Amino acid sequence: MGLVNKKRKHNGVHGYAYLISGLVSVSLLYTLFGGDSDADAKIKQTASLEDQYSASAILSNDFNYGFGKTPKPDAYAPEVRISSPQWLSLENPANTIATAPMAEPEEAEQAEVLLTPITVAHSRQDNRPRQDNRPRQDNRPRQDNRPRIAIIIDDMGVRQNMTRSFAALPTVINFSFLPYAEGLSWQTQLMNEAGHELMLHMPMEPSVAGQNPGPKALLTSMSVDTIDEYLSWNLSRFDGFVGINNHMGSRFTENATLMTAVLEKLKTEGLFFIDSRTTSKSTGYDIAKEHGLQYEDRDVFLDNELSQDAIFAQFAELERIAQRNGSAIAIGHPHGETLAALEMWLPTLEERGFNVVKVSSLLKQHDPQAEVLTTEANEQAVYSGGGN
Repeated sequence: MGLVNKKRKHNGVHGYAYLISGLVSVSLLYTLFGGDSDADAKIKQTASLEDQYSASAILSNDFNYGFGKTPKPDAYAPEVRISSPQWLSLENPANTIATAPMAEPEEAEQAEVLLTPITVAHSRQDNRPRQDNRPRQDNRPRQDNRPRIAIIIDDMGVRQNMTRSFAALPTVINFSFLPYAEGLSWQTQLMNEAGHELMLHMPMEPSVAGQNPGPKALLTSMSVDTIDEYLSWNLSRFDGFVGINNHMGSRFTENATLMTAVLEKLKTEGLFFIDSRTTSKSTGYDIAKEHGLQYEDRDVFLDNELSQDAIFAQFAELERIAQRNGSAIAIGHPHGETLAALEMWLPTLEERGFNVVKVSSLLKQHDPQAEVLTTEANEQAVYSGGGN
């Protein structure tokens, strides 16, 4: 009997032990699979979703996945609108629940995110900058292939009443001032302030008897020293000009020796030379090329005949040359007819595909030293190659 009671007592202890063990197991299972864990509470606090069910669904599927169970194929979170897309994370930083990446700042408030079948992203934290595949703005200047036209108005400064009228032209023009004119300071300042480009209109000896080029003109009867003296006086008359062209000069520009003295001085002064081409025998263009001076020459005289029809005919010729060669230079004078024609013609050029520019943008410059080196290299190549 005593032995039986001891067995019953022993069995009872074991029964209580089994009961307590079972209760602990149930409690653990409840905590793991059904309880309101700290991780669940954290998600409910951090997830800015409209439906709390979605957070519970995310948590449930995360734990199933973490314990090796495959989520049901139909385990989708509902489509929700999130005011600021964000990353939702579990207590374990290694297991992050991936929502959509953060939108760009200007789009964040309107981002609409669709949560796809729930998976857990097991990845390291990636702080690398995201690739920006948006097209980049190209601020490089685009090449302008339109035919270019430059206009020079000669003989400026003497007719001061015309200076203000021509300065008001809305398009960039080159104005070449006679160095012996009065009031050059205010006239050239007015042109500078209007954005036009200044030149000096150098008086030179004409071939036509009786024509007067004006005081301090360069003459073929002068010595080189006198030419230099007169040239220096003319260049000192006003500031701000970037180059010169010849006033008259049909006789002087044919003299290669004197033109060489003039152009060498211009080169030391950093000035360009535009040959007005008052004679077909001018040496200015070729000498400027030989000495490495910036240079160009005139294509069209606009107003040798002062009528609107004649001036517009010259405009048409200028356009044809610009289209054929890529650029063209015209010379006009401060006449009322020329001004009226320019006021009508200039505003049409851009629409018709032409670009009006400063003459300084059309200059050529030849490098004599480079030509010498190239010639010597070619001769050496021929010599080294031998002959048969």
